[in-house]
Amino acid sequence: MIKPTTQLGESIMQLIAAYTNYKDPLGPGVAIQRKGAVRDFFVQQGLISFAIHDKNEQSFDVEIHTTSPSDNVQRAVLSGYLHEAVPKVTEIQMHHECNEWATPCRHEIAALLQLLKECENDPNVILKWRGIELESDSVTEEGPTTSDSSVTSRQNTIQQLRDNMPGRFINFKEEKSNESVLSPDMESFLSFPSG
Repeated sequence: MIKPTTQLGESIMQLIAAYTNYKDPLGPGVAIQRKGAVRDFFVQQGLISFAIHDKNEQSFDVEIHTTSPSDNVQRAVLSGYLHEAVPKVTEIQMHHECNEWATPCRHEIAALLQLLKECENDPNVILKWRGIELESDSVTEEGPTTSDSSVTSRQNTIQQLRDNMPGRFINFKEEKSNESVLSPDMESFLSFPSG
């Protein structure tokens, strides 16, 4: 069984548990994934597919479709919470044909376990699948950090928001001026009486 080593992996394992109704039918799927029978991994926005070579080298295709992430999910990922990109069970659909009646079948379980492995090896897989674009080309850490690059990234994101939504942000200037921003009537109204 694959043991998740990151928060992203833990979130995918929770997706697998929810997809299987928190039962434990993972055994045959684990065996297929473990022996390296899940091959031909392909990812694009909204779709991940695997070819699973089971007994007698018969190949089964498994496709996992997902919906686009909400704005809240995208904001969480941009803030450094990569595990928020993992879709909920209601946001995925599995497409697979085999002669087994079980749902999920062992091929679907093997594909989900391979998804976990692929995402732990390269977190950019989950981003590409969900269609989330970050400013940098790769992701290596999870969670908010206080490094200079993180601060710069946040500043760039805020600047992009300001550019795309003019008039919704207040710009505070660093230079101080002796001029009052209040009208003379308001200034006299708000000032304390002398005396």
